[in-house]
Amino acid sequence: MAISKVNPVVTSSINASSITIASPNTLITSNQTFDAASYVITCINTTIASVIFMNGNTLILEATTASGTVTVNLGTAATAVRIITNTGTNVVVTITKTASIFSGSTLTGTLDTITASGTYTGTSSAEAYAVLVGGGGTGGNGNGSGYGGGGGGAGGVTGKALTLTGSMAVTIGGAGQASSFAGMTAGAGSNGGAASGSAHGGGGSIGSCSGGSITATGGSGGSAPGGGGSATSIIYGNVVNGTTGGGGAGNHNGPGGGSGIGTGGNGASNTGGIVATSGSGYGAGGGGGGSVYQTGAAGRPGVLYVLRF
Repeated sequence: MAISKVNPVVTSSINASSITIASPNTLITSNQTFDAASYVITCINTTIASVIFMNGNTLILEATTASGTVTVNLGTAATAVRIITNTGTNVVVTITKTASIFSGSTLTGTLDTITASGTYTGTSSAEAYAVLVGGGGTGGNGNGSGYGGGGGGAGGVTGKALTLTGSMAVTIGGAGQASSFAGMTAGAGSNGGAASGSAHGGGGSIGSCSGGSITATGGSGGSAPGGGGSATSIIYGNVVNGTTGGGGAGNHNGPGGGSGIGTGGNGASNTGGIVATSGSGYGAGGGGGGSVYQTGAAGRPGVLYVLRF
């Protein structure tokens, strides 16, 4: 294998540098420098190019193309490169910078939990993240014919980054009611379906939301008989690393979903002894009624979390 000690001409632009390798199996060295960043290396797909990034005499990494391309993250700035191809003449190898590497640090703040409607008076002009939760839906009633009601849906969960403006109106929805804050609305979970004749009730849905940047999914109530409620997805885990959930269905004591913000209520049993529950925390759906204890439970009220800096 030949080694070229002559630095060939490298053509550079703002984001890309290219070099023409005249002959295969010849190691080329270049003093072209590369910042610590992400790069895509390309050449014709019939050639394999090996590119070694160096810092002085220290090898940083080697990248080898497959089907004409490879992506690398260069954690240390390179002061030179070594390039070799396995076939072809006058092969152009291009190294394109796609992203700069930057570092960060953990940012912490003060968390406020608001559980009642009124005026929020957080620090004016402060950066903040808010997560708003609507009230959970009520579980559907069972009937005396052996059929259960569905669990209530979780209250909607939405959030966004914002700048606090001093006194800001907030509405916290009770069970089956929407919450609102800073242009966001987190709707109430819908009620579970009631048993009707010889049919079980279906589960309620998570409340609809508007005005937020991120909105949770999931959170539906369980369908009878005995279906479990589902948990919502987590949004802004830096604010509240938890979920709420729909209520469980009646008949066979379906479990509620969610943990951290709220947990849906359990459904009633089909033989007596266990009644539907409202669950715990915020925004959770109530459990569905059974064929003995037929009344579905109410959901849980909403809540607002504000993390301010």
